[in-house]
Amino acid sequence: MSELINDQSSIRQHKTFRIVVVAAIGVLVALFAYGAVVTLLQGHDAWGTTDEFSWGILISAYVFFAVGCTGICLLSTLGHRDWILKLVFGDTKFTNTAEFESMGIKPIVLAISFMLTAFTVLFFELKYPLNLAIYAVLSPNFQSAFIWMGFLYGIYLLFLILEVVFYLRKSPKALKIASFLAITTGIIATSNLGAVFGTMPGRAYWTAPYLPIFFIFTALLTGAAALMVLYYFHNQKTREEIVPYMSKLLVLFIIVVGIMTVWNLVSGFIGQYPERYEATMNLLFGDLAISFWVFELGIGLLIPLAIVLLTRSPKLLLAAAVMALVGMMFARHNLVTAGQTVLLQPDASTQVYLMSYVPTFVEMSMTIGALGVLLAFYFIMTRLLNKLEKKEKPSEAQKAS
Repeated sequence: MSELINDQSSIRQHKTFRIVVVAAIGVLVALFAYGAVVTLLQGHDAWGTTDEFSWGILISAYVFFAVGCTGICLLSTLGHRDWILKLVFGDTKFTNTAEFESMGIKPIVLAISFMLTAFTVLFFELKYPLNLAIYAVLSPNFQSAFIWMGFLYGIYLLFLILEVVFYLRKSPKALKIASFLAITTGIIATSNLGAVFGTMPGRAYWTAPYLPIFFIFTALLTGAAALMVLYYFHNQKTREEIVPYMSKLLVLFIIVVGIMTVWNLVSGFIGQYPERYEATMNLLFGDLAISFWVFELGIGLLIPLAIVLLTRSPKLLLAAAVMALVGMMFARHNLVTAGQTVLLQPDASTQVYLMSYVPTFVEMSMTIGALGVLLAFYFIMTRLLNKLEKKEKPSEAQKAS
């Protein structure tokens, strides 16, 4: 009798949780829709960007979701390859990959959701998205990293979708091929996105040959944190067993990203290179100081690192993963904003002028609401996939009979 009461209580709690989640997603999607409608009606006049400061927080959000997609895709292969598990975790009980495989294709669905959200944000960020789509096909400039970014991420999304298709069709060989192609294209696309920033000679703060590599490691950090959240809410077993092991990867990527962040700052103020030095000092002690020290460094790197090193509590590890995701979003914002704070001038010997940028409510509503768009994509696709899997099971039983 007591077991029945406990079961009924857990069912009620589950229903209440689902209602709260659906309501929260609805509010977030409504926020995004509001910003999208205002943007379509008023254009970039509704934003805090200018001709001199052309990239705002929506570009930061696009980079966050696009790069995060790659990290999730790379780490989702843990469920399909024994040798990766042994390399990462050593000789552990997870070398049979049973718990990782229990997630099925859900990590890939999450990666697709990240990519679709990135494209949705970019669609509204561009002033003439249809013109871009047309002329990217009719007269592409293959010397531009921007063109390759669009092509590579489009092909990458196609391979991710093929993974889902082959998973449903139960074609393991085709699934492995699609997985390999998705991983390869994802790495190339993410490094190319880093090159979009790193190959701009007019922006001294961005100009750095290591940015493509830096973007890959930040992708892995974002992917590890996102998968920890996904595994936490999958079931009790993955929450208690896989999340602590995934946190080992989070520690590794936090340390690597932290070291690369420090060296990026050191290279910015040691040589006092014109424009790069001013942008770095503005990040450390100027308008972006709170965003950098508190959110990117503190909440995004140091506090999650301390939590993972000191505890194996699933709830605290979940908090560390969420904080790492928040920190990575601020890291994208800091990178995009700091690179544009110095006013472009034809003569490098003239006085350096710093500009400021404050996102408007419209921009913030779309950025925060993008989380709702992401969750909506994920839950709609997982629900559709569950229905497709249920339809295939009877047909397989009929074949066996």
